[in-house]
Amino acid sequence: MATCKLLVVAGGGSGAGSSSANAGGGGGAGRYIYDAAYSLLPGTYNVTVGIGGAGRAGEGNGNVGGDSVFNDQTAKGGGYGGTNNGGTGGSGGGGGSYTPGSGGGNTGAPGLGNNGASGGYQSYSGGGGGSAAAGSGTTGGAGTSNSISGAAVTYSVGGGGTGQNSGSHGTTGTTPGCGSGGGPNNGATTLAAKNGTVIISYLTADYGACTATGTYTSAVVGSETIFTFTGNGTFTAVAKALGGSFLLNFV
Repeated sequence: MATCKLLVVAGGGSGAGSSSANAGGGGGAGRYIYDAAYSLLPGTYNVTVGIGGAGRAGEGNGNVGGDSVFNDQTAKGGGYGGTNNGGTGGSGGGGGSYTPGSGGGNTGAPGLGNNGASGGYQSYSGGGGGSAAAGSGTTGGAGTSNSISGAAVTYSVGGGGTGQNSGSHGTTGTTPGCGSGGGPNNGATTLAAKNGTVIISYLTADYGACTATGTYTSAVVGSETIFTFTGNGTFTAVAKALGGSFLLNFV
């Protein structure tokens, strides 16, 4: 059975906006799914890439990230950062600073992600959960490094919280699936979270001329062919041709 490497990363959640009295929590990271030996039979597959949660203007919770989907693999979008309690999602959003002990969001189900951190009452907002760790204080949870694209990239970092009077947003990761930082208590608009991605990498010798549609790039890196989707589309896996006939021993 021919296999590929498959990475599915959802869109991150955005950080909460803020008021003059409350700092908003950081957004949770989109769920990270990786399978180094995913069974990929010949056929056409729909690809959905989750969009990062939109930024929030003024006081209010952030927005959840969109789900990413490839065949039977669904990565849930990151939870929103909260003005009080963060939201659930791939990873939970951080809590705001308004209420004592305001909590981060839950992961929704075991194994899907990590919690956001609680905010400190009138002192700081919590960081969102990442794919590899929960948020801690104002720090967003760590992401996960993967080299499926041909170079090491860290995916799905939680958005950072911020100090009550810091005057600046929490930190936002720069790669797919990252949550965005929470807003300081000055009413500033928070940034959008990062979109997800779907990446398929396979030994070139194991397949025929695979094709794709939509928003993607393709490259050959050493012995691997890599398709990277940054938007929705389709991927068509083609069986390897052998001696003028198709090799059908995929099952």
